[in-house]
Amino acid sequence: MTITETAPIILDDDTDRPFTIPACADTDQAALLAWAHDNPIDKPRPAIEDGRYVLTDPASGEPRKWTRVTTFCDDAENGNFAAWRDGMLVRGFAIDPTLIERVRSEEDAWKAYSAIAAEATRQGGGWLAADLGTALHTATEHHDLGTGLRPPSPWDAHVDAWAAKGWVDLRPSNFRVWHDRFERMLRTKHMLHTRGTSSVTMKTYLPETIEIGAVVAWLFNNEDGGHRIK
Repeated sequence: MTITETAPIILDDDTDRPFTIPACADTDQAALLAWAHDNPIDKPRPAIEDGRYVLTDPASGEPRKWTRVTTFCDDAENGNFAAWRDGMLVRGFAIDPTLIERVRSEEDAWKAYSAIAAEATRQGGGWLAADLGTALHTATEHHDLGTGLRPPSPWDAHVDAWAAKGWVDLRPSNFRVWHDRFERMLRTKHMLHTRGTSSVTMKTYLPETIEIGAVVAWLFNNEDGGHRIK
């Protein structure tokens, strides 16, 4: 797809807050946000009313609205963050002057003004980092679910780096990595028969079977550059 600086692509997160790709996003950032929009994860979401989740009360069994923890955090924000957010608000009006015209066209309606201010903050980049984080989370979910959908470059490399640092990666490429590791472990056992106990070093894997603790220790010793001493 073609992405313009002001492309009003709506993304979905776990709230009722609509947000667009801000004009301040660079080409790579806009491409990631657009990819996440085009490839959402199908998962159950609670109903939302007035910006609050509607969930069953465990005590009464009746549905009720719940306030997000982040809402309390927003209410308790410090002055430095408020000043930064105001700066993003001003920047957003400068980036998208049409927002000023929208303010002028509205009568004294605080909800409309709040929505316009939120859009200005978004265009200025006030939520860009959070939106990128949500999009990357979508990419890692696709990885975990094995959908085969990958984010555009350079974000695909970030997902690969993240997966390589984890213990659970069921892609064929990672199976080959583990196959190579176990072969290396088995080769160290052959040394025990040819060189005796003098071959027992940090590179040696001693158990006859796959023992989780021993495998982890072997990886720490031979791949992560660390070892344990008494």
